[in-house]
Amino acid sequence: MRANDYRERRGAGPDVLNGYRGVITSIGEDRRVEITWRTKDRLPDGTMRTESAWMSPDDIAAGRLSLGYAMTVAASQGMTCDTGLLYGHGANAFAAYPGLTRGRTANHIWLPLDVVESERTREELGAAHTDAERLDRAVHAFATYLGQSRPDSMVSDELRPAPEPVTAPVPHQVRLDQARQDAQAAVEQARRTVSARAARMRSTTTKSSLQHSAEAEANRSAAPAEESPEETPSWKDRPYGTKTDEQLDTSVRTFLREAKEYDAVAAKTREDYETLRERLKREGAEGLTRGQKWAEEAGAVLDTAVAHLRTAIEEAGRVRWADESARQARAVLPDINRQMDASWLALRLAGSSRKEVQELRERYFTQAVDGDAEGLRARRASDDARKAAWSAVHDSPFAQALGATGYAPRPDDLPEALAAMRGTLAHKGQQIDARDQTRLGHLSGAIRKAGAEAADWRRHAALAVTEQQRRKLLATTQPDLHRAETIARRAAADAQQRQQAAVQAHPEPSATFTPLQQEGPKMSR
Repeated sequence: MRANDYRERRGAGPDVLNGYRGVITSIGEDRRVEITWRTKDRLPDGTMRTESAWMSPDDIAAGRLSLGYAMTVAASQGMTCDTGLLYGHGANAFAAYPGLTRGRTANHIWLPLDVVESERTREELGAAHTDAERLDRAVHAFATYLGQSRPDSMVSDELRPAPEPVTAPVPHQVRLDQARQDAQAAVEQARRTVSARAARMRSTTTKSSLQHSAEAEANRSAAPAEESPEETPSWKDRPYGTKTDEQLDTSVRTFLREAKEYDAVAAKTREDYETLRERLKREGAEGLTRGQKWAEEAGAVLDTAVAHLRTAIEEAGRVRWADESARQARAVLPDINRQMDASWLALRLAGSSRKEVQELRERYFTQAVDGDAEGLRARRASDDARKAAWSAVHDSPFAQALGATGYAPRPDDLPEALAAMRGTLAHKGQQIDARDQTRLGHLSGAIRKAGAEAADWRRHAALAVTEQQRRKLLATTQPDLHRAETIARRAAADAQQRQQAAVQAHPEPSATFTPLQQEGPKMSR
């Protein structure tokens, strides 16, 4: 039901409230439908009491009754069903828990990979090739999303203290005088810098390949050989035009260093990619992948364990045979002992002699002793074989993957445990191969990313070199413009430094705000 209809007030039956869930129990000839729902009251027989109401065609046309196929997590709290189905996209950690605890027997979550996984991850990994890979990637993406969940909070937690009063501005004339002084000082500094740079330029220098490539790209987009003052872009509008000469030199070196580092990363990643790709290609040609080889080697370990288990079972059979033999011998010995006490005549009449009785006694006594000894030996051998069967798996490199890191199971449960391990070999081998394919996709994406970063840093370096070349050209063809730009650029940099120093000298006081000791709404069972 999608609307409130307070019928009890009108004497027209029970109220039909928004959010009620029921079933259609009857359809009238006038196209009305009867809705029946359960109440919270129990009848004497233990069942829930139900109520019913009729909905008219107008009610249905107005949307007051709709097919119920899902509900929000908040609406489901306190309810229980046989099987719960949760659409995971958009459910944070505080909604996923109550959503996955509604079912008595089973709870399932639906995570469509094309929705929960980011576009960047899909570009790096490509399309999922197997169901196992699709499941792993969907769970990983959803787990990453759950890790970003934050608990509910109050709106008052976002309040900030009022700002401090604004400092009165410095008079305009004082700022102009200060700017002129700074500009004059900048001119003198620029002259000294130019002289020093000219001396360095006359010396023999070597340039790295990255520097050459940056200058080559800068030459392709450099300014014309000569520009009139009207054609020259403003220093504020040119890429890196606001940087001083010293800052520009530092930027070029930094950009080239970053490009070189990303080139190194791309080369190392490409080497790992080629190594992995060649291995996968070779394994494909041989018809034996790393996962299949792992499954074969793990299967050989399990074969050894099964051989020890077979020995243990055989020795256990000998234990039963030896115990039975000793039991039978001991059952006969009391009768033989009684015959030993009989007279010579009684033995003669029975068709025996004391010598024969003595031999029988010694034979059955030996049988009992040998049975006990054989049972003890076989019992020890059976226990040792069972221990060897578990140790063959527990001490192997496959113990972690096969789940054999703990204590040995009971002797009766060991065959079933080994059989369960063998049943997982094929799936685990496929997971290994899927991880190799996933890693290959990761490496491919990392190569592209590192190459793009290196190219981006080179483009920035080329723009900075272009600005350097433009300044050299202006110094030769338009010295007045070059001098004015240098003074203005230095004045702007000094003003920015003074502003930063003032902020550091008088930082904005941080006020502590203690929120109300009241928790916001939360999901609970």
